[in-house]
Amino acid sequence: MTGPGYNTSNPEIIYNAGKNSPSFDFSQGMEDLFRTGSSRYIYLAGKDWNEFDFTRGQELLEKLLIPEYIYDGGVYWPQFNFNSGFTALMKAAGTDPEYVYRAGRFWREYDYDRGLEKLIEIHQPRFIFYAGKEWRTFNHERGSEAICLEGDPEFIFYAGSHWRGFNYTAGFEALLKARDPEYLYKAGTLWRDFDFSRAWLFLEKDVTAGALWRARAMNNERWMNALKVFWKTLW
Repeated sequence: MTGPGYNTSNPEIIYNAGKNSPSFDFSQGMEDLFRTGSSRYIYLAGKDWNEFDFTRGQELLEKLLIPEYIYDGGVYWPQFNFNSGFTALMKAAGTDPEYVYRAGRFWREYDYDRGLEKLIEIHQPRFIFYAGKEWRTFNHERGSEAICLEGDPEFIFYAGSHWRGFNYTAGFEALLKARDPEYLYKAGTLWRDFDFSRAWLFLEKDVTAGALWRARAMNNERWMNALKVFWKTLW
């Protein structure tokens, strides 16, 4: 017992006692908290307690393998082993891949190449796109290859629109293969390199689904300027 009403099986009570009680026995309290196996309150204790065993705390977070709290430890704890934390986060990536991306954005130390390969391995075009847009270090050539192979037209379009580096040739072919006229049209409005003639022919062939996007292209200045050049070659 470390104080009135202290319950050694309830992690929230232990955490609050360590945060608020001046008579709290941190040595015993940590043992009690670690014994509960609560990732959430182990992380919070490391963030808020005046005394904490970060080495043991991180070992438990990595054993419990909940990516949110491994990630949070790397962001908010004053002491954190990023090498072992990264290894654990990669191991847990399949359960919540968002934290692979988040760690790359906010951790002080991160293996960007391995992080990208993990996102590719577990087929996460959304987070590959976010990583390419927001990580300090990113292999855009590898990212372009991966996001095109995934074949999701939404994130192919976004990558071409927002990344500092993108393989527009491969991206265009991937959009054609995806057969989604909306994102083909949108790419024409924003991409730095775009094959308007082939895109227009695709929209023409897709008579029903392409009708709306042909109409929009006819009312878009960038599309129309390119199409006028293309049409002159047909006369």
